[in-house]
Amino acid sequence: MEILIIGGNRFMGKKVVQTLFKDHNITVLNRKGTSPVECNIIQQDRNELKDLKEYDVIIDMCLYNLEQTVKTVDILNKQQNLQQYIFISSIASELEFFGEYGKQKQLAEKYITHSGLPWTILRPTYVLGTDNPHDRESYYVRKTLNNEIIEIDGEGDQPLSFVFSSDVVKVIDKVIKEKITHKSYNLCSDDVVTLKEFTTIVSDIIDKKPNVQYNSKGGPFENKKCTFSNEQTKKDLNFTFKSFKQGITDYYEWYKVSKS
Repeated sequence: MEILIIGGNRFMGKKVVQTLFKDHNITVLNRKGTSPVECNIIQQDRNELKDLKEYDVIIDMCLYNLEQTVKTVDILNKQQNLQQYIFISSIASELEFFGEYGKQKQLAEKYITHSGLPWTILRPTYVLGTDNPHDRESYYVRKTLNNEIIEIDGEGDQPLSFVFSSDVVKVIDKVIKEKITHKSYNLCSDDVVTLKEFTTIVSDIIDKKPNVQYNSKGGPFENKKCTFSNEQTKKDLNFTFKSFKQGITDYYEWYKVSKS
């Protein structure tokens, strides 16, 4: 199967490329012209998409606003063989506190669902996992190991949902194999975790007491409710998400090796 991945050179995109490369003919399109595997590469700005060959599946990892969406849909509607367009959206599209970023994701989703494309929309919440370029789980692990102050917004008591990059990749692979279109899926672990609990879980795994400072803005997450349901995802895809504790344990094992 011919698959084009727009993005694909950072974090989750790299993992998607590495996974799908085993079974498909992969082309990666990004500005840097890089890929984690030896595959077809198009060095191009996504805002200037042109001269695309025919693809069976297109996975869009980096679509951020309505203007990009309109341009992309116009070009992709000319594809004759396209069976599936997978848009990686975000939980931000569902929550007002993400501001303009969330609003643009929401507008992109709405436009895509009325575009005539064979769309599939995936909405991951805060993504964690090995090789994460964002200082999220690494913040808690590093600070705990070094006995540094862990800053927590407010009282750290609001519920948050997280998802691990490995699960996002598995879902992408699954919706391609099952040829699922015209469906939107929320991607998050079953566990709902507060920032206070996040710190405690990391502390327990490392077996070292954390140095916590509440009502401080220096941490990676706001103390605002950020949860949604994954029930439809689990039902339609017969999918089991990795538990939060297991995902953090896996991350810590990777972190020890990567930093040694």
